[in-house]
Amino acid sequence: MNYLYYVTKAIRNKWNKWNLGNTFDSRLKKLENSHNELRNTIRIKENLILKNFNGKNSRSSFVFYKKYFDDKLCIYVLRRAAEHDQLKKDLNYESIEKWCQSHILSIEEEEEIRELYEKLCYEGSDIIYKQTPTLLPYEKSFLDNQIPVNHRLMCEAIVYETEDWINAIADFDDSYSFMSDRIYNYIIDNLNNPERWGSIKISQNLYLHVYHIENKWILSKISDKIHDKKEAMPTEYFRGYPYTMLEDPILWIGMEKNKNSNLVLTDEQISCVSSKRIKYPLFITGRAGCGKSTVLQYLFTEILTRWMRCQKDYDLKLKEPLYLSYNLNLIREARETTKTLVKFNNKIKDLDIDYDKDIAPYEANIFLSFDEIRIKCIKNHNPSLLKTRFSQAKKVTFSLNISY
Repeated sequence: MNYLYYVTKAIRNKWNKWNLGNTFDSRLKKLENSHNELRNTIRIKENLILKNFNGKNSRSSFVFYKKYFDDKLCIYVLRRAAEHDQLKKDLNYESIEKWCQSHILSIEEEEEIRELYEKLCYEGSDIIYKQTPTLLPYEKSFLDNQIPVNHRLMCEAIVYETEDWINAIADFDDSYSFMSDRIYNYIIDNLNNPERWGSIKISQNLYLHVYHIENKWILSKISDKIHDKKEAMPTEYFRGYPYTMLEDPILWIGMEKNKNSNLVLTDEQISCVSSKRIKYPLFITGRAGCGKSTVLQYLFTEILTRWMRCQKDYDLKLKEPLYLSYNLNLIREARETTKTLVKFNNKIKDLDIDYDKDIAPYEANIFLSFDEIRIKCIKNHNPSLLKTRFSQAKKVTFSLNISY
């Protein structure tokens, strides 16, 4: 185990305001330059510890929060510094529980320390117990260049689609790609008009009902009647994209034929897939049907497209990323969703990645069930075991695979 002393930005600002004097400044500087374990400390509560230093003219006390990273590193994060008697007075004045609660790490400080640790790992710092190997250029490029797969759409005009519209357009054939031009022209002609309902004629007896509010254009439903002005504004959207996607009729109708393309994610899902730097490993949990698989597939698409960009930018190749599941149906769904996102997602489609040409040849190594990877591993190690010890006849599974 190695040790590091750290002062967060928030505490650094407080330190300057505390104005504790030269003795404290000197003690803090020595600690920051040290990588030794603190001994003879007093445990206040959980990971909060107190260390008293006796000097000629001062009895200084420091409170640290011990932050562990596996068996590699312990970071002593400064929480408070004061004269011994003053700190003792503070602890006696408030309950230990209340005092400790006010001195735990904030969310921002946790993030700051996590970034410090990752930086030390990436740089192969000697402070880390097990030094991380120096990264090759293509490996560093893969780690440092995350792609924002989906985020809150910010543009001049955004098209949103309701479930009614999505279900209706799924029954239309490719000849209806002409509708993209009509929707696009309708938006351009009405950009400066106030909030209101409108109708776009798409055939002799059919109309598309559109609601316009601010920069949103909501494709509501198809009807044989012109819109009713008293109809309530749609509040639930299932797909969203910049209106510029309407400029390409073939791309647009292809997107419309796939229900998983450009899904409108919830705020919680967006915060997960659109972080400035997503922290892995990531544990996703929630009730059935809440969107765990959707988030996972968006995250995996980001990793997959980032991997392919590295394949194109460097001669040396990274190993394919792996999407693994017990359920074959989830594997098929993930493969189709990933393909759809690469082709139609408004953030990915401009990255010059052709799914059929660039990614499809690797699919056999990318999307695997646990059973498939078991077979691959045994084949590489000792193929004869597949006929004896690990034959399919002896396989027991609790995964329910339903074909639709």
